[in-house]
Amino acid sequence: MQAMAAESSDQERIQQLEQQVAVLQAQQNSSDLLDRFTINGFASVGFGVATEDLEYLVGYDTDGYGGFEDDKIDFAPDSMVALQMSFDINEQAQAVIQLVGRGTDSWDPEVEWAYVSYTFDNDVMVRGGRLRLPIFMLSDYLEVGYAYPFARPSVEVYNNVPSSTYEGFDLRTSFDVGDATLTVQPFVGQSDVRGNFNTEMTEIIGSAVELSYGNFGFRTSVAQASLESDDDSLDGNDGKFIGFGGSWDNGDWLFMSEWTRVDVDGIFPDYDSYYVSLAYRYDVFTPYIMYANSETQDDDERAYPPELGLRNPLDSERTAYSLGLRWDFAPAMAVKFDATLLDDFGSTAAGFSDNVSITSIGGNPIPYVDQQFEDAAIYSVVFDVIF
Repeated sequence: MQAMAAESSDQERIQQLEQQVAVLQAQQNSSDLLDRFTINGFASVGFGVATEDLEYLVGYDTDGYGGFEDDKIDFAPDSMVALQMSFDINEQAQAVIQLVGRGTDSWDPEVEWAYVSYTFDNDVMVRGGRLRLPIFMLSDYLEVGYAYPFARPSVEVYNNVPSSTYEGFDLRTSFDVGDATLTVQPFVGQSDVRGNFNTEMTEIIGSAVELSYGNFGFRTSVAQASLESDDDSLDGNDGKFIGFGGSWDNGDWLFMSEWTRVDVDGIFPDYDSYYVSLAYRYDVFTPYIMYANSETQDDDERAYPPELGLRNPLDSERTAYSLGLRWDFAPAMAVKFDATLLDDFGSTAAGFSDNVSITSIGGNPIPYVDQQFEDAAIYSVVFDVIF
């Protein structure tokens, strides 16, 4: 009887030890999972006012110039919040999702990034899912306002492409070229077009190439796509993009410039656009200036008969002069004050519906350029934070 009791007691102790080991293993697994999971975010809260009604006549930015539509104080255009979650599947694979809520979209969350990446032993990384189109110098952190000195990326350059994301794949690899680093990033996929066009860009194919050398950075990108749309004037047309950019940053001075060309068949005008910016970091203050220009290149294809003496409203020319100041008033927080003047419309509508009127010729309505204003200004304040 004593032997049987001892054996039963030993079994109970073994079961208790097994339960303790299971609990410790579960805790360890939970700790490992938490260590492999990271979450961070960024946000911008801003307000501004335009001196004129800046509703766009036609284009991809349906909310006016950078989101500003009229001469009332607006808190939506420069306001957004985002959360990014990353999970290390293993030492070489990672899953990433980024949710963004924008003031211009009533703060409805939208999946901006959702992809899985795998890095091979030779440091070649392949990603698949929803990705950012890598065609601009600021593409990887386009909406992270804290990452750049000015209030917003150049509207003249960055708003002439109908989408900032796509669903597909990309490959990224880097090479050492002497003292420089060359990064190549080809990509393929498809994307919905912004606005009310019910249009999709299909068969997107392109590549970005970046060269880093000391304080200098250079980037070029090319892409092309086909359009599928319910609108017969768009369906089956092709679009092409080419861009060049350069930067110089020595820690105190920052110079950045980009030039792009967008050629789209159908009703959309073709644009040449560029900006040049300069910023100087002085302790917690960074004053900056930016000069930007955008101009349509296919005006002759839309020209009315000379005897009408009318200018097609899709012809556009516009220059933007920006002056601003960034103040890093606390760690991971900054506020920016910006004034942007829109000028040099060149007898075009500059893309704004208020500069267009309708006349009747032979019983047919004809829109034409009838300028109500030849310049406008936007004054804005933006708070940026990362967390």
